[in-house]
Amino acid sequence: MMTTYKTNKDKLLGDINIFSLFIVDMLEYLDTHPYDSKAIDHIKHYLRLKEQAAAEYAKQYGPLTVSNTLELDNNEWKWATMPMPWVNQDMHFERRD
Repeated sequence: MMTTYKTNKDKLLGDINIFSLFIVDMLEYLDTHPYDSKAIDHIKHYLRLKEQAAAEYAKQYGPLTVSNTLELDNNEWKWATMPMPWVNQDMHFERRD
């Protein structure tokens, strides 16, 4: 089944979720097959894809994790000033100096 996303934001979140699920599955597999070099290569590949998607999401829509915050503008702690993905998009935060 192919998933159709309405927005790029939804697609990025969907990709991140898919990569995360695959990574968890591979971690469980590696618990019982710690020397499987192909599995290790796969998990490294999907970790990179997840990191890239999370960085792209953070750049466009705000951070999903605290580690994504560090890659953004150093003059604003975006973790506190941008809405989280589950927050209604009509809500906005104002900067107070």
